[in-house]
Amino acid sequence: MIGGSPPRRAFFLLNAYNLFFWFSRELARPTISIALTDRIDSAALVGALLSVQSFLPLLLAIPLSSVGDRYGHDRVMHAGSWLTVISAVSFLAAGQDQLTELTYIALLSIGQILSGISWMIVWVAIQALGSEGASGSGGAGARRAVGQLVLIMSAGSLLGPLVSGQLIERLDMRSVWIVYAALAVLQYAISRVLLTYWNARRRAERVSGDAAAAGRTPDAAEAAHAGSPGGKSLASTASMRKRLGRSWADLGGAAYTIVLIGSFIMMFGAELRASYLSVYLRDAGMQADEIGMIVMFGALASAIVRVLLNTKFSLRWSRRLLLIVSLSCTTVGVLSISWLPAGWLNSLTSICLGLGGGIGEPILILFIVESAALRRRGAAMAGRVLMNRLAMFVSPLSAGWSVHLMGSRGGFMTLGLALGALGAVSVYKLNNLLKRGMLHDNDNVS
Repeated sequence: MIGGSPPRRAFFLLNAYNLFFWFSRELARPTISIALTDRIDSAALVGALLSVQSFLPLLLAIPLSSVGDRYGHDRVMHAGSWLTVISAVSFLAAGQDQLTELTYIALLSIGQILSGISWMIVWVAIQALGSEGASGSGGAGARRAVGQLVLIMSAGSLLGPLVSGQLIERLDMRSVWIVYAALAVLQYAISRVLLTYWNARRRAERVSGDAAAAGRTPDAAEAAHAGSPGGKSLASTASMRKRLGRSWADLGGAAYTIVLIGSFIMMFGAELRASYLSVYLRDAGMQADEIGMIVMFGALASAIVRVLLNTKFSLRWSRRLLLIVSLSCTTVGVLSISWLPAGWLNSLTSICLGLGGGIGEPILILFIVESAALRRRGAAMAGRVLMNRLAMFVSPLSAGWSVHLMGSRGGFMTLGLALGALGAVSVYKLNNLLKRGMLHDNDNVS
């Protein structure tokens, strides 16, 4: 990280990038679902193709977790912007007439893979740069900066499905990809400006020759980075000892089990809302603008509850109760697809799934902070991210196959009951930890 606080203009550009980034992401996701549903009859195949977006991010989540710290988050964001532009080219190509089904699927899949990798690395970079920018005002400033980024993320997430549906119905599918491409170009342009700024800061820091940095004796890790054979040996030995010394207890033990199970359930529901719910509603004959509105309701519910959880309102609720509500909302949301007739009543499905993720995520992060050893906190967070990626991969895939094998009612009923059983396990473990005083139950969740 580079010391100092960037100017107001850099914050403005970062916030603009964040808005365009989430706008484009949530613009594309329901569009892809609708596009595949209109061309492919098999629910199982559609589900499998929707899961493609999360397959490579799942494999790369851990290897790429530290790339920003190593090379600079501004550079990572710029690289991610390139991937977004290339994904836009792929989506635009898929919007051409007279494509074979295989070519169409291939182009959409390539676009999904590239946008999935971009999303994984860029969102981390945005948060890191936002936090860095507020470093000069202390921890409270960093929290405010990240909170602002999250609110802007919510705004982009609200706009995406709404605009997508309107464009498809009033114009055509190709118009969505044109808007996506324009947003991708804007992201690239902003990332280029920010990259230039951070590069200038790095050059200024090298020229000035920070006295503390210059006078510090390189440690083993620095020697390894510089190519010292001795440093490499020491770093390798230390790394091996560190790997051998890792334990489940350092990650949080039973509390970490709750984090992983809860993260899987919540992200499963969030991904179902963002992707396969559109498939289900399209198969039922709903128009794209109607589907966009329904998906948007879930994003709105998640945004509202996140705002409330960052106020004194949350102080009156225990973490246990909020976690139970979160898991229940996700479970009920999935089950409701089998209970409710396909249509506008599925707005309740979307809202439940949005509330599930919005309520539960800050609580699970607090559990990591409380229970994981300080030196293992980063690894614990990385594990949670990996579990999220797994859920994003499994969600549309399992939904497609469940519907294919058991029909909509039986498939979603099975998925909902499975999530409910997992949620019951996590609540049982949480109660045991609270009784033993290993977790707190009455702190602010913000």
